[in-house]
Amino acid sequence: MTIDQVREELKDVKQYYSRKGFFDRAKMDDFVQRIKTNAEKYDRLVLEAPTTYFNVYDLIYRKGKSQFQASIELSYAKRTVERLHSELVGFFVNIQN
Repeated sequence: MTIDQVREELKDVKQYYSRKGFFDRAKMDDFVQRIKTNAEKYDRLVLEAPTTYFNVYDLIYRKGKSQFQASIELSYAKRTVERLHSELVGFFVNIQN
């Protein structure tokens, strides 16, 4: 799996959690199934990640925060959250290869 593939799937995760009620009630078609499958997949994979990556994932993808907002909540510099997010994507690539 490539970095670009992981990033595309993570967009699905963010979309799922931003509209969770809609997706949970929606008729199951290929689009809804893909979104739900990717959310479940990354929720499982992040459990194997270090706590710092988990926190970044939770804030950005499950709670819909921007990297700037996540940096405030985590009391990190924005640049640190950007680096951790990049490392998180790399973690997802490596764990799936």
